[in-house]
Amino acid sequence: MLRALRSDRVQQAVGVSYATDKGTGNPATGGLADPNGVGRSTSGLAPEQKARYRDLELELEFFRKLNPKGATDLEAEASAKYP
Repeated sequence: MLRALRSDRVQQAVGVSYATDKGTGNPATGGLADPNGVGRSTSGLAPEQKARYRDLELELEFFRKLNPKGATDLEAEASAKYP
């Protein structure tokens, strides 16, 4: 039995903006404790995500190399069952 698995790794850039509002600041600045805190941001990379899935096309290619008649029979059976 042969199983071919494909793995994909994805990592995305992320950015977050935040404001610090303690409610104790100057009313003219909207009550922000740190008026310079508005619009501050941080950025970086999200944790890497991995996805694995079975690669049926690659399995069929291997099967064609190892047993061409068996692969042809399997494809005919699959076509008849799932048109």
